[in-house]
Amino acid sequence: MITPPPENWLLAEVSVWGGGLRYDRSITNSFSLGFNGFMQTFQDSVDVGVLATTRLFPGNSVFFLELGLGYGYMESGISYKFQAESMYIEEKLSYGAHGFMINPAIGLRFGRKAKGFITDFFFGVPFVLGNKNWIDYNEGPDGIFNYSFRFGFGMGGAW
Repeated sequence: MITPPPENWLLAEVSVWGGGLRYDRSITNSFSLGFNGFMQTFQDSVDVGVLATTRLFPGNSVFFLELGLGYGYMESGISYKFQAESMYIEEKLSYGAHGFMINPAIGLRFGRKAKGFITDFFFGVPFVLGNKNWIDYNEGPDGIFNYSFRFGFGMGGAW
């Protein structure tokens, strides 16, 4: 008896600097829709996203292309120093941005042909569209978007 491929996927994700949770629902053998929530921190930055996702598995392979759209928040602190007449002056910029997040990603999903345990490896570049809200420094330049990098793996089950 041939078992059909799984329709539901649930994974706990571990990125290099954070974690998240993902649910995917297969529409066809090469296309799925889902949700992804994540949070990551690195040095002085924080990235949070709640996204609706779409994944395409070209040629029904383990390789996937993903596009996530939703709400995101990014906060970052930037420190710099410069020398003025042999004295160092330190300044710190802090900003936060929230709004529409876009997260393109690529990756591999192992175990996607059978029910049971599955593993994802992914790399994404989430970014938030909108102006920066300066927290500590009010004369900084306003940017159109803020971006970050996200990579790691997900482990979970399929049924």
